[in-house]
Amino acid sequence: MSLSSTEDLKERPTASPASLEASVGGDEDRFASIDKNRLLRRLDLHFLPVYCVCYAVVRMDLNNISNAGTMNSEAHHSLKQVLSLDAKQWSWVVSAFYYTYLAAEPIATFFAKSTTPSFFFARLMVSWGAVMACMAAVSNYGGLITCRVLLGLFEGGFFPAMLYHLSFWYTPKEMSTRVLFLYVANSSSGGFSGLFAYAVSFADSSAHLYGWQVLFILEGLVTILLGVGMWYLLPNFPQTVKWLSPLEQDYILSHLHRDAPRMTDKTFDGQQILRMLADPTFFFFSIFWACYAVGAWGISTVLPFVVKDLGITDSAGTQLLQIPPAATGVFMCCLSAYLIRKRNVNPFLCALGLVLGVIVALVIMITVEPAGVRYAAACVVSGAAPSAYACLWPRRIAALRGTSAAALGIGINNAISQFSGLVGPSLWRSDYGPRYENSATGACALVAANAVIILVLWWLMEGDLSRFPWLQKRVLAQSQVTEADREAEARGETVGEQEK
Repeated sequence: MSLSSTEDLKERPTASPASLEASVGGDEDRFASIDKNRLLRRLDLHFLPVYCVCYAVVRMDLNNISNAGTMNSEAHHSLKQVLSLDAKQWSWVVSAFYYTYLAAEPIATFFAKSTTPSFFFARLMVSWGAVMACMAAVSNYGGLITCRVLLGLFEGGFFPAMLYHLSFWYTPKEMSTRVLFLYVANSSSGGFSGLFAYAVSFADSSAHLYGWQVLFILEGLVTILLGVGMWYLLPNFPQTVKWLSPLEQDYILSHLHRDAPRMTDKTFDGQQILRMLADPTFFFFSIFWACYAVGAWGISTVLPFVVKDLGITDSAGTQLLQIPPAATGVFMCCLSAYLIRKRNVNPFLCALGLVLGVIVALVIMITVEPAGVRYAAACVVSGAAPSAYACLWPRRIAALRGTSAAALGIGINNAISQFSGLVGPSLWRSDYGPRYENSATGACALVAANAVIILVLWWLMEGDLSRFPWLQKRVLAQSQVTEADREAEARGETVGEQEK
């Protein structure tokens, strides 16, 4: 079964979902002929290139508002100057996107399953690509706010639905390095976004268009084309693809935890959701996501303005100075992936190290005078933000049991992370510059709380809870083997890979 074999691309008879589910939990010897690592690599070839490219474009589209707000400012042609927006109005322009983005995320994952992932993602990208292109025509504050609200509504749900989709194929342990690669795409997008905005800034006033108008049109068209490609390229569920044999489909289902999401499960199960809401890990993960979103990631939403206020370079150079923070994020994600995969370092420990690094960088921003040193500290804060989330997302998924719980849990937590855009622009408002001491102080307090929360989550998911029966009963993490797991295993059912 070679990766390059044309036989893998031929259509094969697909086993019915019912027969596949019935076969789960059978004798593992029937999978002896499958090269499991090669099969995972085949899955990677179908998922990672598509998702990495599209997610990078998602982040470029999300962050381009800051580039548009600073580009060509020397000629008074930036979006902020053309529409005559003050600091408070601009803060609302940035944050308006996140209200509808946040509202869409908890329910988007359910639609990804019920409408099939390929259709869901294609619809999302074509819709927000069209809105993005239309933003080139805005002529006043109200029109810009309207477009930002629509953009958040259409773009909301992409990332949580992506993680939810992958959980139908990979165990949380297998997802660790793959999620980190997705965040490499996320971090890379910051550099590409700055470089692209720098290039587009030279098109200012050509064809009677401002540079920011050209930026919105080009990025919108690229997003639409990628959305059409998603419809044809993205696999849906293990039971439905034709480039896997029935035995391979059966193996993918059987190697997942018995409570992992499955296509044949009910899309909405109220009992699963109630159990998730009673799990203390739900609340601690939610608190971590909120504090880290504002404390660490908040600066990323307005990074071009923070860098510009340092006075190091002009507006065009400011776009290029988005590349080092992006490169820092790529480096941290790659280092985390190496430590987790090759050195078997616990993801909680990696995340804790990143959080402590952010605290040190924020203290430097508060206490040090030279602009270059403060810029380097901002690079560390901006780069570490996605890396810590990437380390913890697979553990978050491992704390969820059931198709509905996974859908809502992933959606809620990613919605909470949008506080970066709701509160971040206010915390790092331009009138707090150019030093931003108050901003960095508030951020430092939030990130310090994250260090404690990581230790609590680590204990809840991987510690011995036997001395606390009331707590053990409520923690549903796949890494904590429950009595129901033991009973299911005794009946011959597949429990799946444990995460400890």
